Amino acid sequence: MSIKLILSAFAVIIAGLNSVKAQSSARADSIAMYCVDITHNPPLFIIVTSEREIPIPNGAINEIKPDWIASLKILKDSVEIAKYGEKGKNGVILLSLKEEKLQEVLRALKLKE
Repeated sequence: MSIKLILSAFAVIIAGLNSVKAQSSARADSIAMYCVDITHNPPLFIIVTSEREIPIPNGAINEIKPDWIASLKILKDSVEIAKYGEKGKNGVILLSLKEEKLQEVLRALKLKE
């Protein structure tokens, strides 16, 4: 399962992203499914460490495996998003990684802490 799949489940609540709601008509109590296109208007993904916030380059989010993520926070308030300026206009997703995976991820993304 890719991180893109997990995040698209949350992305529907991020300001600036387009979403389409589709429901199964098989049962009245069926679960709604949301399809979100994060490829054309991607949110800003940021790795949060104890030292700083590190923006993830476009497309590189796919290099992060879901089990490496310790926590995820979706910023949806315009005041919170304003801090990130133009880059955050489609929403901001903050990722805290498991400590044992942080350096591996930074190396894979060619970033330095």
